[in-house]
Amino acid sequence: MPGPKRLSKAMGKLQEFPKPSKKYAERIKAEASVLHRVAELRRTGVWGEKRLPKVGEPSKAKSHWDYLLEEMCWMAGNFANERKWKKTLAKKCARMIEKYYHEKELKRQKAEREEEARKRITASNIAKVVRQFWSNVQTVVRFKEQTILESMRKRALDQKLSHLVNETEKYSEIVAQTFTAIAQKTEGVEGKETSDEHVSNQCGGALPP
Repeated sequence: MPGPKRLSKAMGKLQEFPKPSKKYAERIKAEASVLHRVAELRRTGVWGEKRLPKVGEPSKAKSHWDYLLEEMCWMAGNFANERKWKKTLAKKCARMIEKYYHEKELKRQKAEREEEARKRITASNIAKVVRQFWSNVQTVVRFKEQTILESMRKRALDQKLSHLVNETEKYSEIVAQTFTAIAQKTEGVEGKETSDEHVSNQCGGALPP
């Protein structure tokens, strides 16, 4: 509560101000009566609170700035949702790309294994063909060697047979020559005996007995 000195000083200052108008004086009186009534109610205990509840401000009509703020809030939310959607889409794309390259790597490894298996099969087939070829070559070589050996053996036998034939012919000629010589000698002796006997017969017929 202000002291009497302050009240007297305030009253003096109020007296210095010009007198208010009638309308203003009535408003002051109404406010004073209201305050007096509030004081009475507080004394009786009806008016419990010292301050009345704050009354909310009346709703005002939307201005261009309000619409701009609403648009900015909507765009901020839209941008946030778009960022979230793009992040989700980027993660999906990253997983798809990872899956694609993983499958591509698996396909490449599978193709390499299949190519290696195909090469092994081809090499095995070629090896079989080469082995069969050299086996045939070996068979041909053996047949040729056998043919050459048989030809050489036949040639040797022919040479031996020819030598035997030549020797046999030589021996035959020698035997024939020997028999011829013997026959000639035999014929010569027989002819001499015959001629001697003939001579002796002639002589015997002329000579006395």
